[in-house]
Amino acid sequence: MSWKSSALIVGASCLMFTIGHAGETNASGDSVRTAKPIVVTATRSGMDAADIAANVTIIDRETIENSPAVRVDHLLRKIPGFSLLRQQSSIVSGESIQGVSLRGVGQSATSRTLVLLDGVPLNDPFGNFIIWSRIPFESIERIEVVRGGGSGVWGNLALGGVIQIITERPKERTLRFIAEGGTRGTSNLDLFAADRNGRLSYSFGANLYDTDGYYIYSDDQLGPVDEHANARNETFNGSVDFAVSPGRNVYARASYSAEDKEKGTPLSRSGEINRYYGVGGSLQASDGSEWNLNLFSTARTGNNISTAVSRSRETETLRSHDYNQGSVAYGANVQWAKQITKKHRVSVGGDLLHTDSRRFTLSGWDSDAGAYTLDGSINGKQTMGGVFAQEIWTPTLRWNVVLGGRWDQIKSHDGRITSTDQTTGELISETVSPDGTKTAFSPSLGVVFHASESVSLRGSAYKAFRAPTVSELYRTTGSSTVNAGNADLGPEELVGGEVGFNFTPHSIVSTKVTAFWSEVDGTITLKTIGVAEDSAMVIDPCGLIPEDGTCRQQNNVGTLRTRGVEFEFVVRPHPFWDFNGSYIYDDASMIESPDPDIVGTRIRHVPRHHVVLGVSFDKPSLFAAHVQGRYVGDRFENDVNDLPIEEMFILDLQVSRKLSPWAEGFVSVENLLDEEFDVRPNSRGLTEIGMPRMIHGGLRVRM
Repeated sequence: MSWKSSALIVGASCLMFTIGHAGETNASGDSVRTAKPIVVTATRSGMDAADIAANVTIIDRETIENSPAVRVDHLLRKIPGFSLLRQQSSIVSGESIQGVSLRGVGQSATSRTLVLLDGVPLNDPFGNFIIWSRIPFESIERIEVVRGGGSGVWGNLALGGVIQIITERPKERTLRFIAEGGTRGTSNLDLFAADRNGRLSYSFGANLYDTDGYYIYSDDQLGPVDEHANARNETFNGSVDFAVSPGRNVYARASYSAEDKEKGTPLSRSGEINRYYGVGGSLQASDGSEWNLNLFSTARTGNNISTAVSRSRETETLRSHDYNQGSVAYGANVQWAKQITKKHRVSVGGDLLHTDSRRFTLSGWDSDAGAYTLDGSINGKQTMGGVFAQEIWTPTLRWNVVLGGRWDQIKSHDGRITSTDQTTGELISETVSPDGTKTAFSPSLGVVFHASESVSLRGSAYKAFRAPTVSELYRTTGSSTVNAGNADLGPEELVGGEVGFNFTPHSIVSTKVTAFWSEVDGTITLKTIGVAEDSAMVIDPCGLIPEDGTCRQQNNVGTLRTRGVEFEFVVRPHPFWDFNGSYIYDDASMIESPDPDIVGTRIRHVPRHHVVLGVSFDKPSLFAAHVQGRYVGDRFENDVNDLPIEEMFILDLQVSRKLSPWAEGFVSVENLLDEEFDVRPNSRGLTEIGMPRMIHGGLRVRM
């Protein structure tokens, strides 16, 4: 065990001692009020967090302001079990690395977690990844993270859980503004402004971010072609809400974001634009029922240039250019809910989503002619619809039961892959995939028993599913490691459950323990097909693979099992002090597969141990300081577990001081110790590293 692991265990033991003596520690007699937040994500309707059977974490406005994070994915790292495909920042990582995982369910480029922004999916229709730069920090009111299968009310994509980012709705005149700069040429401007005029309220948010970035390989592996990976983005959003009459409201919302990245070499870069438009309304009828309706549209356009770099990293060659990649989605959802009696609340609803994805790619670079020789395209559509019903039954004040079920149908259609000679325009190949329709029924049951004022017991069981994306079905990407699609993929189906308890012996202490288990049948992941060891060779279905390169293909490889324990605590022994921590033990492995080489292997990029410890001091007359340490255990890059990734420990810090009742200055440091940690080794001996120390600071205004 390393000294970092030992330090974290000692720290956790000391904090547990604090828990046991918390009543004695607060000698001043001061106490901190324990809030009872309302959660909407778990049941699609407002519900006291204490009555929810799932393990729910709420990141509130105060936590957001006290974090040194500049992106939402950085902020979510405080939740053990949350990860993108790799432990890399979304600032420099490509779109295909930004898939979300909770509890190690299916760690790959594709999210197994549904991410919502005010009830609208953020998951991209083509590859199910998340563009985190679309979310200005100052516009966020809170983030709700619900672990465990969520298909019972949300349907497709909610295999491992649901993350909902809820933006602030205008209630009064508000202005929040951050202006900061930092090392590595970083600048960040973030704004949220809102006002109300009679029955009309409106808000505006914006974010402008720019950084010169950093090298994504260590100094001893850099070559002449290596440059800093950098990024810049701009995001704008706005909303208008109108109260037609008491209990009747309508809204309109829109957002625009643009992001450009240079990915670490002179020729490799990407850019994209995302747009969102939505309208909707809510109605409280005279009989006490509630109606909610949302209509929305999202669109993404972009480009991406991929290159191949020589083994010596002295030369770079163009490999492909995605020159017209994008997707369009149209969706609607409606929900009705009513408190039938004091003990029964019923809700029913449905939603529909139609997506149209495309990607046009130039490939086959001819160095002599200075041109690409092939022009290919991928097109695919998916139409998804579902209906659900749910009852919340409260037989007594101590018991709360939630029973639900959902039926979904997903149709993948108009799948088409073409390849054309770029010089002559002659069609070389065309593959038209047959349309496919899948249906799924996802029941769920959750029970909470409040044994006393301080102890609650909870348990839940559920089924969930996820259909393969257009990218998994048809797309082939990569340079030295080539990842091929598979049009014959089937859906993933999860069965799981969890039990746990909440223990709040004192208003200044709260703890949660959850044991979970799930099995995913038909797990989709990249299966290693072959390696070109001594020289370049053709490996089907990837095509020509360079020397030391690897061919992998999307496959339903078998049954994935996750099981483990989550522990969380918060201790506030004094109004100025806050101690918090969380830990997950997660055993995620393949237990059944036609391929004996991967039976018993661990799921790629899933650590068995993930610990987060935080300490906060906040005395307004002096200063505020917030320290967070994050330990991530060892893991593997690939399915056969022969590319290990070492454990890592990262320390973050933010210090701030009030300058006036409405302004404060702050300094934030991510990766305070400037630890160099691995995030992606490959078969050629090259290892990508994570974000080095980033220092930034400035002025925060709240009015």
